[in-house]
Amino acid sequence: MASEQLDIFEKTIKEQLLGPGSDVLINKDPAAEVISDTPLRRYFTGILFPVKITETQGELDNNQFESSDKNNEIDDYSENNNGDLTDQTLIENDEASTNEFKNTDEEERSNLLSNHFYPSDMGITFCLDSQIDQINVDFSFATYSIADQESVYVESTKSLYDALMDQKSEFPFKSILNFEASDDHKGVLSVSKGLKGAKRTGSKTEDYAKLHDWRTIKRAEDNSGQIMTACYKFEEIVTQRHWIRAETNITKTISLHDQKKPMCFEENNNVAYTLTAKEKDDRKYVKIQLVNKYPGIQHNEYSNAKELLNESCLFQAEIKVKNTNFLSYKPYSQSKFSKIDQEYEELNFLYRNLDHFSIGHNCSSVWIPINNPTEIKSSFIPSYNLNETRTTIDNAVQVSLFDLSLWGKPKDGVIALLKEFVNQYQNWIEKEQKSSKDSQTNIGKKIIANLDATLYRLHEGVELLSNDDTLFRAFQFANTSMLLQFCLNEDDFYKDLQSKNLKTEAPSFNDNQKRFAYRPFQLAFLLISIESTVNPKSKYRTDAVDLIWFPTGGGKTEAYLAVAAMTIVLRRMNLENYKGVSVIMRYTLRLLAAQQFERASKIITVLDYLRIQFVEELKEDPISIGLWIGDNSTPNKLKKAVTVEENISNSGETANQFQIDTCPWCNEKLIQEHNGKTTHAFHILPKKVKLKIICLTKDCNYSQRGGLPIQIVDECLYLRPPTLLFGTVDKFAMLSWEEGGHKFFSSLNKEDSSPPDLIIQDELHLLTGPLGSIVALFETVIESLCSSKGVVPKIIASTATTRNTAEQVKQLYGNRSVSIFPPPGLNYNDSFFAKQSNDSNRKYLGVMPTGNTGVSTQIKLLTVLAIARLKVFSNDPNLIDPYWTLVSYYNSLKDVGRMYNKVGDELQQSIQNEQARLISNYKLRFNWYGLKTRSRELTSRIDSSKIKKTLGQLETNFALEENNGYLNPTRDLVDLVLATNMLSVGIDIARLNVMLINGMPRNTSEYIQASSRVGRKDKGLVIPLFDSNRARDKSHFENFLTFHQSLYKQIEPLSITPFTENTIEKMISSLLISYIRHKKGLYKNIDIAKFKKEDVTELKELLKNRFPENPNIQLAINKIDHLADDWIEKIHQENPYKQYSGKKNALLTRPGLKAAIKDSKWVVMQSMRDIDSSSYIRINRHFEKRS
Repeated sequence: MASEQLDIFEKTIKEQLLGPGSDVLINKDPAAEVISDTPLRRYFTGILFPVKITETQGELDNNQFESSDKNNEIDDYSENNNGDLTDQTLIENDEASTNEFKNTDEEERSNLLSNHFYPSDMGITFCLDSQIDQINVDFSFATYSIADQESVYVESTKSLYDALMDQKSEFPFKSILNFEASDDHKGVLSVSKGLKGAKRTGSKTEDYAKLHDWRTIKRAEDNSGQIMTACYKFEEIVTQRHWIRAETNITKTISLHDQKKPMCFEENNNVAYTLTAKEKDDRKYVKIQLVNKYPGIQHNEYSNAKELLNESCLFQAEIKVKNTNFLSYKPYSQSKFSKIDQEYEELNFLYRNLDHFSIGHNCSSVWIPINNPTEIKSSFIPSYNLNETRTTIDNAVQVSLFDLSLWGKPKDGVIALLKEFVNQYQNWIEKEQKSSKDSQTNIGKKIIANLDATLYRLHEGVELLSNDDTLFRAFQFANTSMLLQFCLNEDDFYKDLQSKNLKTEAPSFNDNQKRFAYRPFQLAFLLISIESTVNPKSKYRTDAVDLIWFPTGGGKTEAYLAVAAMTIVLRRMNLENYKGVSVIMRYTLRLLAAQQFERASKIITVLDYLRIQFVEELKEDPISIGLWIGDNSTPNKLKKAVTVEENISNSGETANQFQIDTCPWCNEKLIQEHNGKTTHAFHILPKKVKLKIICLTKDCNYSQRGGLPIQIVDECLYLRPPTLLFGTVDKFAMLSWEEGGHKFFSSLNKEDSSPPDLIIQDELHLLTGPLGSIVALFETVIESLCSSKGVVPKIIASTATTRNTAEQVKQLYGNRSVSIFPPPGLNYNDSFFAKQSNDSNRKYLGVMPTGNTGVSTQIKLLTVLAIARLKVFSNDPNLIDPYWTLVSYYNSLKDVGRMYNKVGDELQQSIQNEQARLISNYKLRFNWYGLKTRSRELTSRIDSSKIKKTLGQLETNFALEENNGYLNPTRDLVDLVLATNMLSVGIDIARLNVMLINGMPRNTSEYIQASSRVGRKDKGLVIPLFDSNRARDKSHFENFLTFHQSLYKQIEPLSITPFTENTIEKMISSLLISYIRHKKGLYKNIDIAKFKKEDVTELKELLKNRFPENPNIQLAINKIDHLADDWIEKIHQENPYKQYSGKKNALLTRPGLKAAIKDSKWVVMQSMRDIDSSSYIRINRHFEKRS
């Protein structure tokens, strides 16, 4: 059913942006479309323009096209990385084109931009067998000219026609008015002869003067309004200027010999084609172009309102070639980059069986069918259905969470199930190895070796469970917590759970709950993690990072939460000094952290309830979670928490900065309103330095027992460290400033606590560039604080999009290797745990405007999308909800601000006008009326509390309510969301299924992440709007199918450089202070005076051991020595520094103006986001006014 809705969107977009079909006017010839506006104002893509003559050009050079074509010949693809234009070659070509653009003078640059906006040619390149000498090519295009009045037909009713033809109407043009009925009531109006005279206001003559006089008289007499309504229909025919379409279709048999000089068509000698052919081995590369050869037009006449320009353009241009011998445009072979970039070569190998058959030039190209095509054609709105990733396994052994829980199968039965599960993976590997000869190539052998290594870890995990009863018990507890947290999403399950003694009886699971199961890769990841969780000397703990690499929406969070649960339980069952933080979970974005915090809170609450029930095994101390993020998102001090509590009491949910809205146990709201009075669950106890969250539901377990095991306020976290510390990476910069930071790591050897066992880093791909470099350097201190007596924490990372990961992990985590799970098989579309299906959950529809700016095209596209959703609503109101809220994605805050200012006027007016033209039903005005009030922004400039409210509103289902005779959307319904990359990770809202991406994001990873927000439940539509002035955008559009067929292959390598001079300058002081305070024990604010230079010796050795191969390590060592000398000098000078931070005699200062002026202080970051270069200007005296 979803496909039907998307078909409406696609059809509407093509009709309104490309044509034909954009108007409600009728013509008896379906190809002879009549439109009520100039075609250049109506259509935004698929247009070939005549050449634009600038002032400096004078007469148009007849050879201009020939010379430009010489610079646009077919590349020798087989010699240049096999023509892989979307990979390394694309990068080189982008750089070359960028440099070429920079080197042009102002006049040439203007011409380049003009060519991008106003292309006069388009074409496709494809590959044939070298023996083919000629091909049949279909060319089609349309031109528009001003229509005669006799060619215009307007929908009307018989009653309106009769009103004009009635004798009493005295209508002066009855003799030329015609009506053709389509049924008893409806039909079309037309005229048999056009009116004569001038029709301009104030100067009407002849027939138009007669019509004006009659209209003036009848307006005063027409009480019913029917005469005037009928008159409007007549005037629509005779007073407006209409344009009529003429379609040309030409089929030519063309010899495959170069015809670079444009060959004009007999049917229209202002339109031509060119052909270029090159042979390489057994292949022939053919490039065909369609060229607008209408005479050039002076730049001052180059306006979409000008008649001459409109008549000289080609619209809906298309080239189509049919053949049964198309060859792959880029056949697989080992590239020249294989030794330089082995990861790229492996990707190239994985996609070796995916063939690409053509590229476009100033357009895109598509081939039909997608495999073994028999037709290739140009396209200005190409589409691609992205196949969804299936996470189930055919004929898989059924392993439910209930089977693995405390109440499930006995140990022997569980082990037997797990062995069968692992054996299925083993059988698949053996089948892969036998079924493909490519498994014997060097790359194939490497892939099989990675699969075998994973298989070994799976067998090892099962064997450990079989031999260790305590470990198996911890495994059961972890799986029980996962099962219960799923069940708690169902109403009232908690009541049954609370009524049972879980030691002796199981909760009352229904059949569906008993079938809850891990996705196969989640269970497998839990199994491969067991050995490195229990063995401190495991190479997968000391020397490697386990990376979960799985498509968006695949369930990565549950995979690492299960490992976290087992780690927490195992620590309590095995260690006497179990207290302290057991798991650190880190995110890069505050929005993602806040969202995932609620998910993690549920499993921690479940674990704490199990602890209460099984206290002998899981100990007395609560299992808790703490949120450690910036002060802009949560109150970091109790004093601010008191203010937040008061604000909640006064303003309700909108003031909630505690980042948790519902009880994770009973799912009831933690802030409730009754009779205008707000009650909430948040209680501040300043004297006890405590925030309690006590559920408002009386029968909830956590309305008693001291409240929920959740902590938000930093002061409370330092005093009582949580079991799971949940934060953002940038927050860790605060370790330099806080006395209590060492308590998170038990780094000062407290007897009753241990350092963290596990660090989880989500969305690893975001740790790149400046942020990644800063984090990589500071990570030296983090791992040191987490290490004790030679035992280091296990590290898990996750991402859906990664490239150059081995180098990224090496720089981030000190020469650790990366172990990717699940490892890919011999083909990109099957890793056993993830397999590409034939079903699609997301459709991409590409648009690149011609003759229009990006902003005007954005307004046009959003208008069209609003019209399309109204058509979906009219078709079936019950199916509109997943497609009502439109998402418009931007690459910068500047772009968001520009469009947000246009929503309430230009965009709303545009939708209103188009709706009136296409769907004349005023009852449907809710589609545009009040649009600004139903538009929301998701960007970093919005407060966290408002973002949470917006996310809640986005979950509001579409519904209408009647008010004063009008239909209006219900409260909180959102029509339009303007978003930046804040939306690109972690947002999972099933209602969002239509997204406009305005310009390609900075990297393919972000494009994948952002577009993956749609299509989570219902099939989604993504419309990338490409910028023709950006070479990268244009290349992706011209290679649209190639790019989208292999999205994950196109991800650009990540870059991290922790030892550049700028990175060291920014971070080294934070690194040093954090190490001295929390590893060497000088953590108190006044301990600054206890520093000795030898305190840095171990830190320098740590850096050398962590990055032995980095040639720039000495820069960091020298800087540490310099800072150590400066520290010693400052604490022994005449007016010594006496504390780390404070108002007087303090060493540290925040980045800012004072820091820039007072060079004697150390500028130390309070967030790792403080990484952009800043300049400060100090004005020493006021400007004086000259006399």
